[in-house]
Order: sequence, then C-alpha cells, then structure tokens
Amino acid sequence: MGETERGSGKTIDPGRSITWPVGVGLGAALGYLLDPENGRRRRRLIHDKARHFKRVGATEARKAFADAENRLRGAVAEVRARADQTEHVPDDLLVSRVRARLGHVSSHARTVEVHARNGHVTLSGPALEGEADDIVREVGAIPGVRAVHDELERFESAEDVPSLQGGRERKGRRFFGTEWMPAYRMFGVATSLPLIGYGLRQRGASGGIVTGLGATLLVRSLTNLPLSKLIGIGAGPDLIRVRKHFRVDASPEHVTSYLRDAGRVGELFSLLESVTQVEKGNEEGVGSVWELMASGPLGLPMRWQIELTEVVPKERVSWRSLEGGRLEMEGTLRVHPEDGGSVLDFDLCYNPPGGVLGDLLAALLGASLRHCLRDDLPRIQRVLGGAGGEAGSLGDAAAREASATGAESSQEKGRSRVEVAEPRTTELKTGGDPRQAPESGDRAHP
Repeated sequence: MGETERGSGKTIDPGRSITWPVGVGLGAALGYLLDPENGRRRRRLIHDKARHFKRVGATEARKAFADAENRLRGAVAEVRARADQTEHVPDDLLVSRVRARLGHVSSHARTVEVHARNGHVTLSGPALEGEADDIVREVGAIPGVRAVHDELERFESAEDVPSLQGGRERKGRRFFGTEWMPAYRMFGVATSLPLIGYGLRQRGASGGIVTGLGATLLVRSLTNLPLSKLIGIGAGPDLIRVRKHFRVDASPEHVTSYLRDAGRVGELFSLLESVTQVEKGNEEGVGSVWELMASGPLGLPMRWQIELTEVVPKERVSWRSLEGGRLEMEGTLRVHPEDGGSVLDFDLCYNPPGGVLGDLLAALLGASLRHCLRDDLPRIQRVLGGAGGEAGSLGDAAAREASATGAESSQEKGRSRVEVAEPRTTELKTGGDPRQAPESGDRAHP
C-alpha cells in the first residue's frame, strides 16, 4: 500500500519514483541495441563480451577459492604453531622462514644478513631507513623466533650505497593495497551485494550512502583497481591505454607532416569539433601547443591543450596534454613504410573526467574516446590515403584514379585487419609508457 503524505491526504506510491527511471533506462538500452546501423554490431559485441566475462569469471572464482583455502590452512597452521610454545625450530629452517618473509617488506632483501641460534635471530647489513622497522617487526612475528637482535645499518637514501641500488618497493601485507588477492576480491563481492540490497530497501540519505558504499566495494572488487584510478583523481594520464595497428595508402613523410598540422588533424577524428594552434614550435613542430575542443557525453563541451613533444619526420609523432585541461593524455604514433604505403602503430594513454567509471558512463552514452577511435579507423585510412600521400606526387589523373582504387582496396583490407585484431586491443589498462614500442598480445581488462 502507498503512504499518505502528511498534511495533504495524498497517497504516494513508493514504486512510482523508481518505475520511470527504469523505463527510461530500458528505452535507451533498446534504442542502443536495435539501432538500424550499428545495432547488430553492438549486439554481437555484447555477446562476445558476455562469453569473455563468463570465462574470466569462472577462472577468477577458481583462483579465489584456491587462495582462500590456502590462506585458511596457513592461518590454522600459524595458530597451532603459536599455541605450541615447546616447538623447537632448527636454525637453518628459521633462517629460511626469515628469508621468505624479508621479500615482502624489503626492497633489497639480499643485502640483509640473517643468523639464527636457538630461536634468536640477528639481522645485519644495509637497509633503508623507511623499511628497517618493518623488517624487524615482521621477523619478530615469525613462528619460532624468540628474539630479534637489530644490527641493521640504516640509510635514508639509496644514493651512494652500491648494494641498495635497484630493487622494487615493497608494500607489505596490506589489505587495501593497489591489488587485492583473489580471496579478498571474492569477500568484497560477497559483502557488497547484501549492502546494495539493504540500501535499496531503505529510504532517505542513509539508504543512498549504504548503496553507494556497496556499489563502490563491488566495482573495486571486480575491477581490482584502486579508488584513485576508478574516479581518476591523481591517477596520471596512463589510466586507460588504447593501441591500434593499421595500414594507410600514404607515405610515412605525408603521414607525419599531416599529423603535425593543426588545421588538418581535426579531419581525422569525428569527436573533435575544432583544433586551434595556440603556440608555434620549431620547424619540425616540436613545442607546438594546440587547443582541442570536443563534444563529450550528453553533448557537454570538453576543452584541453596538448603539446607536441617529439616529431621525427617519416618515423613518429608524440604529444602530451598540458595541466589544467579536463582530459589528461599522452601518446605516440609510429609510422613504418610497407608496400608503397605505411603501417601505423597508434598508442594512446588518457585519463578522462571521472576515471574508469567516467569512461564506462561515456561508453554507454556513445562518447567514449576509445570507442570513437575504434569507429574512426576507416575514416583515418580514407583521409590519410586520399589527402595526397603517394598519389599527390603523380602528375596525371589516371595515376590518381588508380591510386584511389588501390586506397579503397587497402581500406577494405585494413578494416578487416582491425576487426580481427579488435578483441586484442588493450582498453582500460593501467600503467604503461606510450613511448615504448607496442607489445604483442595485449591483456584484456575487467
């Protein structure tokens, strides 16, 4: 039954406030999937993604159960060992346990010397100041260790200490680290679903807070990404990575000269509304600053500036965004000659407003940068292949017509290559430097 609003006598249907957003969402989803032009491709893509997530989910579930079983066994064994105070651990076994634990808390575990005698462990050698106390504390918690003698030589920095060069920073055993273990992720999913259900049944601000916490925990557990990357705050430009490999019927010199011309770059990407040169660089274009204007989700304008950081004619063009814009990005386009044309390796990292969640929302609204780049590949091949290139150097119309025919054939060939390689395109990937050479076999992302 509905509730009666105080002082008015009107009956309020609790489900009415929920029904219309659901109806709008269903209508938008149907329009998205039944679109005459792209609906079939979208339905096929959703089908492939569903099969992929089903396979990945089964694998992750097996990992989570195995990880939880191993951790449970380890916890039981540790409790038994602590309860049995009379257990005598041989010195060589105790040294091995300490060595195994050092790898979790020390970035230079090999520099620490370990000696054990009748349960008394002596630690010596160089260590970083920020890690020394953690090393002593972790070693003292090892079963069988009765006392720890700290003889570590502490250094505030690894500079001028040859034995402390290199190494990787250790985070220790933290639940809220950058990456969660499979058992922690399974626990997060199992905890988030009841929270979401409970929050949806409640009313007012408390229900919304509980639902938000449950949804945040669910997304964090499924994606295994820290909150800073999920919302894009402090994550840097290398939050989402997109790689493309395709061919165009144009010379490498033509491609690089085209990409350093602000007046023509806007013709390549449908998302860009305008590209304006703000500052002029050197003769090669290095140091040039462009202001880009694009249409974001729901038609909201987006404006940011980029700077050309490297231009090598016939080889590559690199750029990065300047501070203060709504979109952080950096990327490189490498060009390789092949059979009278060029093969392009496009590598872009970007951090959109709202991070990964913002990019997912933009994808639902059809304004995601990575999806626009995918859809613009035939356009890029057509514009670069038909705006001069090799055909521009031929002096007669017959040669231009023959080149245009070859461009259309190459466009169809390039499109089929892109469609085949599309499932291996890296998207929603954290980390990576776009100035490095592209790797083969990109990993998929949640």
